[in-house]
Amino acid sequence: MSYYFYQFFIYPLEFIFDISYEFFFRLFHSPFFALAGVSTLITLLTLPLYNLAEKQSQEERSIQNKMKAQIARIKKTFTGDEQYMMLMAYYSENHYHPIMALRSSIGIIIQIPFFIAAYHFLSNLESLNGQGFFWIKDFSKPDSLYKIGTLQLNVLPVLMTVINIFASSIYTKGFSLKEKMPIYITAIIFLVLLYTSPSGLVIYWTMNNVYSLVKNIINKTKNPLRSFYFLCTTILFITLMYVLFIRSTITDISDLPEKLICLFTFLLVTGIPFFVIKNKTFFRKTLENISIGQKHSFILFLTSIFGLSLLLGLVLPANVISSSPQEFSNILKGFENPVKFVFTSLLFFSGLFGVWCGLFYFLLEKSKRWILSIFSALIFAMGLLDAFVFFTYIGTLTPMLEYVDFNIVEDSYNAFVRKMQFPYFITVVVLFVVFLTLLKKSRLKLLSVFYSIICLSLVGMGVVKIKSINTAYSALEKVQNSQTDTAEQFKLCLSKTGQNVILILCDRAINWYFPYVVEQFPKLEEQYKGFTYFPNTISFSGSTNGGILPIYGGYEYTPKAIFERKRSPNFKEYWNEGTKVIPKIFSDVGLKSYLLDTPTFSDVSSDPKVFADIPNTMAFNGEKLKQQLKQKFFDDRHLSTAVYASMPARFISYSLFLIAPLHIRMPFYDSGEYFCATRTPISSMDDFLTEYAELEYLPNLFSIENNNAGTYCMVYNSTPHHEAFLSSPNYDIPSSTKTGDTGSFSVSSTEEIQTYQVNAATILKLGSFFDYLRKEGVYDNTKIIIVADHGYTRKGPFSAFSFKENNIAGAFNPLLLVKDFNAFYDIQTDNTFMTNADIPYIATQHLFSDGKQAKNPYSNETLHPSRVFPYYVYDYSGRWGGKRFVSFDKVTTKADGFEIYDISNNISFEIGGNIFNQDNWKKIR
Repeated sequence: MSYYFYQFFIYPLEFIFDISYEFFFRLFHSPFFALAGVSTLITLLTLPLYNLAEKQSQEERSIQNKMKAQIARIKKTFTGDEQYMMLMAYYSENHYHPIMALRSSIGIIIQIPFFIAAYHFLSNLESLNGQGFFWIKDFSKPDSLYKIGTLQLNVLPVLMTVINIFASSIYTKGFSLKEKMPIYITAIIFLVLLYTSPSGLVIYWTMNNVYSLVKNIINKTKNPLRSFYFLCTTILFITLMYVLFIRSTITDISDLPEKLICLFTFLLVTGIPFFVIKNKTFFRKTLENISIGQKHSFILFLTSIFGLSLLLGLVLPANVISSSPQEFSNILKGFENPVKFVFTSLLFFSGLFGVWCGLFYFLLEKSKRWILSIFSALIFAMGLLDAFVFFTYIGTLTPMLEYVDFNIVEDSYNAFVRKMQFPYFITVVVLFVVFLTLLKKSRLKLLSVFYSIICLSLVGMGVVKIKSINTAYSALEKVQNSQTDTAEQFKLCLSKTGQNVILILCDRAINWYFPYVVEQFPKLEEQYKGFTYFPNTISFSGSTNGGILPIYGGYEYTPKAIFERKRSPNFKEYWNEGTKVIPKIFSDVGLKSYLLDTPTFSDVSSDPKVFADIPNTMAFNGEKLKQQLKQKFFDDRHLSTAVYASMPARFISYSLFLIAPLHIRMPFYDSGEYFCATRTPISSMDDFLTEYAELEYLPNLFSIENNNAGTYCMVYNSTPHHEAFLSSPNYDIPSSTKTGDTGSFSVSSTEEIQTYQVNAATILKLGSFFDYLRKEGVYDNTKIIIVADHGYTRKGPFSAFSFKENNIAGAFNPLLLVKDFNAFYDIQTDNTFMTNADIPYIATQHLFSDGKQAKNPYSNETLHPSRVFPYYVYDYSGRWGGKRFVSFDKVTTKADGFEIYDISNNISFEIGGNIFNQDNWKKIR
């Protein structure tokens, strides 16, 4: 319960601390000035609150002074109940109630949530560790300037208190002792609370007291508003000059003309107050003509903040989770059902808008509340447009809400911005004009009704999405609960003497990295003895949807074959049939199959029920298993899992990213860190760690049996698919630095460093698994196939290709390694043309003798037909605007329940032979 209260009431403030600290730290590259910047910003943001609180306090003091003499007479003259009745009558006569005395404490009460938020944020900010300033050696610890024996004297809290008392003495000048005492007592309380606190927190609060002192001095001047304006303008001007002409760290301004334009814009904006003062008569009359009643203003404000809370807290997070509920399931303890991410997001935005914006609204003068109402309504309208109109698919999103291959994503989004920036500008102008015309009571009522309808629609959308998430999670939970196997109990079995086959499908393993990794790690020469490396290999697709099924079923399940069958009423069964070809062949000859995470077309991505009709076949959904193995990996490596606690905050950030203005989105996205100081590098690696942990403990999942019946074992693993910076030399744990060793392989980007390292990590860990097989005496009698469903868009050996999409060629070049029975030779390279649809033949041909051919048991077609060129390959990953070939969401009412896309307009090629010869690539479209 305390977590949800914090998420609702305090965390909105802490989130502002987080973003503002990161902004100022990047601006100044100094924790001290970052803390000062945060204090400045928070002071400016809360200044209206404190001014309104001060006004309430002043009203309380005035009425108390007015009633003071009469109250004294009543207390002197009457006693007991009579005194109480007389006082109540007098209060009523003056429209006063004793509870209104709390108004004088509003300023102190407001400080409490800000103090809690600042305390929690700065006390847990890891970037302060070891950072200092002047005599302060470490912001994460008390300053401890003086030591007397074992006694440490912390100077900063004392300095903070002195400044606080000095500021209070100016503020309370003319107050009675009774009015002064709470303020001075508060200063002493803060001294006690912060005396042993981290010096970073004390610096922040000291700066707050400095600004309070400055504010109190300004308020004593003849024209406080003018003094405040000139002070703020001066500070901003100095900061801008520093950023533009001393160091440009977080801006794109690199040459003088643009810097001068920025400076001119600043001067223009700061001149607005002079323009308003010069034309104050005009503005006063304009404001007087605005006719907005208090009731209509409140209803508009209420519908606007309610709509913003629903949009950001309910619809947007539910929308992204519902796109793939299983990927967001079980990634954080306490949030196994991803609906809880939606709930915490809704709590956050309800607190931000309902509590804090609501507080601003009710503390404003009634005559000015319409300004906040109109502003909220405008923000809501722009949020809807930004989220649903001015946004487009720009790339694959991971469960950690980070885009895969950021360079491509950034290029894609920049192209979208160039296309949409003029319509966006026109929309903003039109929207602004429309809102100006609505500044009448009758028109505002219509807007409130319209917003109410939108809110109801958002509720409906959210409920539908949450229902779909719960349905998907329930299906996953049902599958997992039906399998009592744990990481210790589940086993893939191998025969000690029979002929075994192990198929390891490594999603997106890149072919041409293999020789470089072997060169970098010579021990692999011994570990991979008996393997043949096939560089001249194609996949029929540049993505999993089309590249994976041929691995399981052969050439009858290529994209071209599937597309020709698209009108079949049994398409889902046809897809699942392809995944059952190899285990069915083994079953028909009386051998067992063990399948770990075979992708199926069902309610869950890997459904064991699909294989229930095949005897001797044990299929297993490994989602729960992988989470157990990941936890074991963290425990064994003494790694902290605390970083995953940032997931609820990432959903909040992602919602804000979706409604951010067109040109602000990518800077706010910030390579997946969402401009937050509390984001840690490891937080982007959950998928990698989940998959890598399975490879780490792969030997634990196998059992050796003393019988002559060989088995077929299939393991699907996507470690190469999840880019991450890894620690050298073993690439076995995430690295906190965005650099790394890639051996002799020359990389062209930081993204390629990650791609190379996760591929190397996969190859290394499989090498360790082969050592285990040798130790158990089953390496020689086991055929091992390592294959990928597709490659990746890295140029590699295709860099010399001259056609426009040369970097797409790498997406069709998957890794293929094969070790046959009793193979002892050193690693060999075979340039024979291969496809990943050859796998069913390679895996099963040894089961047949006397010249018989392995055949598809469902169609009786030979698994390995003669080479017939050309082969057709398709890209339908959406990266170049092509549609996905098949959608795994139930989006139609067709007999199979799934929608099939036409891929005839997608980028595709005919391949006529050696893939490293450009002449053999003929672009069809």
